[in-house]
Amino acid sequence: MSPLLLICRRLLCCLACFLCLLPVVAAAQSPPLLRLEQAVTLALAHNQGLQIAADQTRDGEISVRLQQDQFLPQITASGTASLHHDVGAQEEDRNYGNLASDIRLSLNLFSGFSNQATLENARQILAARQHSFGRAQQQVVFTVIGNYLNAVKALEQIRVAEQNLRDNAQQLSDIEAYHQAGRRPVTDVYKQQAETARARSTLLGARRDYRVNKLALLQSIGSDATTKIEVVLPDSPLLQTIPETSETVLLATALTGRPDLLALQKNVAASVEQIRLAQAGHYPSVDLVAVAATSFNDREEDSFASQLKEDNLTGSLSLSTAI
Repeated sequence: MSPLLLICRRLLCCLACFLCLLPVVAAAQSPPLLRLEQAVTLALAHNQGLQIAADQTRDGEISVRLQQDQFLPQITASGTASLHHDVGAQEEDRNYGNLASDIRLSLNLFSGFSNQATLENARQILAARQHSFGRAQQQVVFTVIGNYLNAVKALEQIRVAEQNLRDNAQQLSDIEAYHQAGRRPVTDVYKQQAETARARSTLLGARRDYRVNKLALLQSIGSDATTKIEVVLPDSPLLQTIPETSETVLLATALTGRPDLLALQKNVAASVEQIRLAQAGHYPSVDLVAVAATSFNDREEDSFASQLKEDNLTGSLSLSTAI
């Protein structure tokens, strides 16, 4: 085999490999396709406003648990150790130590219903935040769907503008040919040139609108503005419409089912509990207190163990009221 034929065969093999790799390279370079369902899922997972609303809901749950703990008895323990020097005592008793410890249990029996009002206030605030979180989810979904459809609309306008520009360019070419043949006046050429320029300007505006709508979509799903995406006309159950009904039914549904209105109702109920909490200050507070204490003093004759066994148990019922 001649060297020239061998070189040609190698060149043909390289060209064939290059042509086979072209579709793969083109597919790798094309931006990923973002569908409507994916956009909604990304927005619900990464929207910052939605994350803040979720954090506020969790904070409300913690507040409810804290207020529920107010009905449990409080147990505290304390201990002290001290060293003393008594100048006036005998030499062997001048330096001595003292240990003391106690356990205190206190239980509120009546506080003017302030604990109940505080707990109910926390529950109403939690319910309001849960409704607000649900409304925030709805708004995120509505915003994403709107931005996605605007991007799809702009994409379709680009296709229409491209076809319109091709038609105008073809018509301009035909008119110029007729003008050169003496069958059309030069004014027709100028008019068609203006129409072609207008079609080109419309195409540029459509491409600009498409980029702007894609940026709005990226912002609503919480993605970086430099992310490359493409959209497609959705065929999704998210876009199914409700059956047509009367205005009265729609208004009643909105008043009873909108989460933001329900959140306002819960906020009003929480304010009512705040009033009950303020009124509770006019009532006395009753607490049950039990204390177990023990101590050790090394100047005493009893041993360490015997002194610690001498427990002092006390109980009291306290009544306090504001004057």
